[in-house]
Amino acid sequence: MKIIKNEKKEVIRVLHKNLEAMKENVKQLQEEGWSDNVRRSLSGEQMIKEELYSEEYVELMQKDHPDIEIQKPKSGGYLHRHPFVILTEHERVVQ
Repeated sequence: MKIIKNEKKEVIRVLHKNLEAMKENVKQLQEEGWSDNVRRSLSGEQMIKEELYSEEYVELMQKDHPDIEIQKPKSGGYLHRHPFVILTEHERVVQ
């Protein structure tokens, strides 16, 4: 085995109030040296929605993060059938 690169990274997960706030927050994070959102689906697409699959999880999110807007799925939607929040993940190399 030959290790050709070794670096340490910090990773943060960020809950955003809503989609508009996420756009501003990501811009600010990038100015501070953080990457763009690194959460990806299996197909490689960027993910920003974190579904809340149970009422208990929705209640816990509302209790712990009252300023975060819980988004409702679109009626008849196929991809998202549960309430969700906007969540991104960012990383940066530790010096």
